[in-house]
Amino acid sequence: MLRDLVPPVVPIERMAHQALSLRDYFSGDGIGTWTLEGKRVIALSGLGNPFSFEEMLRRLGANVIPARFPDHHFYRESDLVDLPEVDTASAIVTTPKDAVRLPRRLNLGLPLRVLEVKLSRLNFSGAGDMDELLDDTFHWLLSARLEHEASSENPTANGERKS
Repeated sequence: MLRDLVPPVVPIERMAHQALSLRDYFSGDGIGTWTLEGKRVIALSGLGNPFSFEEMLRRLGANVIPARFPDHHFYRESDLVDLPEVDTASAIVTTPKDAVRLPRRLNLGLPLRVLEVKLSRLNFSGAGDMDELLDDTFHWLLSARLEHEASSENPTANGERKS
C-alpha cells in the first residue's frame, strides 16, 4: 500500500486532471469543450504517456485520432501537415505543454485547439465514488492495453511518428 511507503506526516492526495475549456491556438479565444462532441479530432501530443490525454478527449465526446510524437518534441509545420487522417478531421487538439513547442505561424487548413485542464483533488464521500474511480481506472487501463496490443501487431497503428 502507498501509505506504508511514506512517512505518516506526508499527506497523500488523490488527484486527477479535469478539462476546463478549449483555447484557439492562434487567437487565444476560449471555446467550450462541448464543441468536441461527435467530432473527429487529431489528438496531437508529445507526452511520455498520451493515453490519459486521449481518454479525456474521448470522455468529452470526441472521436480521437492519435498523433503521438516523442516526449518533449519540438514541432515543425511539416509534422502537422503530414498528420494521419488530417483530411477527415475537424480539428487538431493538443496540450498546453505541446502548444509551447509549436511554431507560432502555421497554415493548417483546420482549427488548432489547446485543451486547458486543471489538477483537482478527488474527494471520496462514499463507496460509490470509489467504485466510479475504479471503473474509470479499469476502463483507462483496458483501453491502453488494447491499443498497445494493436500497435504491437501493427507498428504504425498507434499513431506514433518518428521525427
